Amino acid sequence: MNCKVTNNPDPVINYRWFIVETDQILSTSSSFRLTPNKNQNGQTLSCSADNGYGSSKSDAVILDVQYKPSVKIEPEVSGNFKIIEGNTVELKCIVTDANPNGSLSYKWYKDTTTTPTGQVDSTVQISKKGIYTCSVSNGIGSPGISDSITIDVLFPPRVTLTPQYSIIESNTLTIPCIATSNPIRIRTKENPISRPLPPISK
Repeated sequence: MNCKVTNNPDPVINYRWFIVETDQILSTSSSFRLTPNKNQNGQTLSCSADNGYGSSKSDAVILDVQYKPSVKIEPEVSGNFKIIEGNTVELKCIVTDANPNGSLSYKWYKDTTTTPTGQVDSTVQISKKGIYTCSVSNGIGSPGISDSITIDVLFPPRVTLTPQYSIIESNTLTIPCIATSNPIRIRTKENPISRPLPPISK
C-alpha cells in the first residue's frame, strides 16, 4: 500500500501508518506492506503525513482479513464419552470463528482424518465406538479441524460356550465360560469346571 501526498513545500517530513481504533503505529514509511492476522479483521487502517506545516490523514480502509474456521466438538469432555449400547449421542461441530462464515462445508471422520464418514451435517447422531473428528471449510486455505472425541460404548457380558465336547471316558473335561463386556468387570457364579463327569446310568 502507498500513502500518496501532495504538499508544498517538499519533502514530507513524516509518514505514519496506524490502526485507527488503537492508534497503533504500523509503519513510518510512505510504502507499507501489510501481513495481517485474523485479530485485525474489521479494524480500520489509515495513513497520515506531516511536513512541518501541518498534518493530513487519509480516508480509512477497513480490513477484511479472511481466514479458515476454528472448530470444536460439543459436548466437550475430559476423557472418553461413555454411552450404553443401543443409545446414541449427539455430536455438534461448532465453528467458533471464521471469515467468511456464510457458506460452510462440514465433514465427519471416524478413527482417521483422511477418509470422511459421508456425514455432512453440523450435527450427527453417533451409536458406535470410535474416535470422531469434524472439519469445516469456508473456502479459505485448508479446512479447520477439531480436536477428537472418543466414544466408548458400554455393553453387558456376552457369554460363549462351546456347544459340544468330545472326551474319552474317565478323562477330565475342563469347560471354560468365556465372556466379553465393556467395562471388563465380569463376575461369574462358578469358576471353570475341572472335575470328572458323573457316570451315565444305563
